[in-house]
Amino acid sequence: MDTILVIISNPKESISRSDRELLAAGRILADQMSGQLMAGIFGNSVEESHAKETISYGADRAYVSADPLLVEENSEVAMQAVETLIQEVKPQAIIFIDKTSSREIAPRLAYRLKTGCVLDCVEMKVEENTGHLLLTKPIYGGKAVALFTASQIPVVVVLRTRTIDPAESDQNRQTDIKNLSLSLDSSRVRTRLVERILEQSEGANLEDATTIISGGRGMGGPEPFQLLEHLAQLLKGSVGASRAACDLGWVPTSWQIGQTGKKVAPQLYIAIGISGASQHLVGIAGAKHIIAINTDPNAPIFKVAELGVVEDYNNIVPHLIEEVRERETN
Repeated sequence: MDTILVIISNPKESISRSDRELLAAGRILADQMSGQLMAGIFGNSVEESHAKETISYGADRAYVSADPLLVEENSEVAMQAVETLIQEVKPQAIIFIDKTSSREIAPRLAYRLKTGCVLDCVEMKVEENTGHLLLTKPIYGGKAVALFTASQIPVVVVLRTRTIDPAESDQNRQTDIKNLSLSLDSSRVRTRLVERILEQSEGANLEDATTIISGGRGMGGPEPFQLLEHLAQLLKGSVGASRAACDLGWVPTSWQIGQTGKKVAPQLYIAIGISGASQHLVGIAGAKHIIAINTDPNAPIFKVAELGVVEDYNNIVPHLIEEVRERETN
């Protein structure tokens, strides 16, 4: 029977929304193949509860492996774990969700398997006549899409976040959990984590935020972002930024939204001082409502905005903050 394998690494207390998106995509693909969906869960503190979650969200079987060496930053060891599971499962496709570790592991894994790899995939389906996997990804900064046919298996895929609704939980699904025995070779570890700096932030993670206030080069410096943080706090949202603002050092790189940053899907996205380059638009493609404030009437952001204001943000945002505060008071 055909098998799809999804890889979940280092889950927290419960599996994330992105992991549930991965399971939803894998489930759809497995059903199209009349096959099975297997989930590999690796990490330094994986629990049986994580495995039960993956099954409730669509997996037919969960393979679990916990080892102190399996930390997020250790791609060399993660490669060993994934390769071991592939030998047992023999899948038609190995699918990761898009994050830094996935983008590092997937191409190397494909090289070792002597097969193809598609990063930033936004759609997967089975071709009816041939049974081949058809994989779609944006190219040229999102201005076009490319369709790839995976005629050789297994194929390695990295799925873009926010391209599919996350799976719904079904607690009645039969539990099938298997502990995967690994013989990890610590001598193959060539990198080590020297220091971890935790960033303090308020509000939801950008990927989970329902409201995002985002600033760009047009903010003019780091201080004005405090204004955006104030507005975001009032709207119970989070603050994001364009790559330009991050590259200039005005805000942390963890705030970056776009093709090389985070992909978000809020109910409301307010872009302030962001021109709207195609690379940024890739990151906000999932936003339900977009409002743009920019002094340039020809800024590309206005082409995708539901509401656009051609004005200096200093003449808009303070009044918006005051209006929100008054409504909260009343």
